[in-house]
Amino acid sequence: MKNLKLYVVALVVAVLGASSAWADPVNFTYEAKMLQGPLIGQPLDTSRVRPVLFLDNTPYGYLNTSPSTHYLIGNFFHAGKFRIVMIPRHGVENVSFTQVQFSPLAAHSMGLIEYKKDSPILLVADVPTMDEFARGIQPNAYANPIPLYELFLTIEAAYVIGGPQYDLFKGLQDYFAEAYRMISVQERARSYYSESIGEGQTRPHIPMLTNYTGVEGDAIVLKYVKDSEAAGLSVTYNTIWRQCTISLMKVFGTAVPYLSRNKANLLAGWDAAWDKVGVADATIPILTPMGLALRGVIPIRPHFENWQLKFIDKGEDMAMDPKWRAQFAAGLAEYHAQCETVLEEKPEDPLTR
Repeated sequence: MKNLKLYVVALVVAVLGASSAWADPVNFTYEAKMLQGPLIGQPLDTSRVRPVLFLDNTPYGYLNTSPSTHYLIGNFFHAGKFRIVMIPRHGVENVSFTQVQFSPLAAHSMGLIEYKKDSPILLVADVPTMDEFARGIQPNAYANPIPLYELFLTIEAAYVIGGPQYDLFKGLQDYFAEAYRMISVQERARSYYSESIGEGQTRPHIPMLTNYTGVEGDAIVLKYVKDSEAAGLSVTYNTIWRQCTISLMKVFGTAVPYLSRNKANLLAGWDAAWDKVGVADATIPILTPMGLALRGVIPIRPHFENWQLKFIDKGEDMAMDPKWRAQFAAGLAEYHAQCETVLEEKPEDPLTR
């Protein structure tokens, strides 16, 4: 009889646990606070800036219709909403290190990840609202998943609600949290170009196509999500040591160690050590392309033009297929044209769902 009572108690606990566990293992970062610095304890604005996280081993896993070939990721930002997406485990075609320069000493760096045409990213559901999450409402999968073929890895400063906006000096004083975001190209175009037009100017995105293989690109995306989930919003942003460029270069370097892919490079050991501590090439944007070149990621023939470090585009240096190079140039032209017209919303466009 005693054993029967224990069994009944255990069964009740299991049932109750199952019903309440819907939200237990998931943190969509609806609410977060600064954990250190002069604004410690104050709430962060997570309306647009949140870290991404894995959802496969959570109650949301049912949304992944192909778990053997895709990761299920939460907080992907597209068209003004946080989404739940399926990202191919093996589908990256190209990786570009992209910069938007504000001046010779200031820029925003991002990773542009492009997927193969037969391996798109699939947007499958909206992240539930905070109210839906609290009530345990399961998100409904889209009737038709939305395919995308590019995404940006962008590490940004998260602001305190009502607190100061970013500047280089406050970035040295722990006023902001660091967030590893994952956003669509369309969202980047909308948000960035609307801001730029408001400032009366536009600044071009400068992509540097790397020689990472598809397998290496897959490893970079996986490492990025792992780092994002581990850090959440618990780490402060720092203009020198924890920012968009150096943190992204560390993801690249730990996912695909530079030393392992540059055995013939006499500077490989020095490059690997250099990357671990993070110095001038990751803090002064004009030097970043040289740092990437020394690591063997992009060509090593620099020249100066209009105060920006660019690279002579040599086929033998890039070891790239000329057909792809033409496609990449055409894609960039299309992307910039998109950026100019993206503010004109088209209701029939599925990408604005």
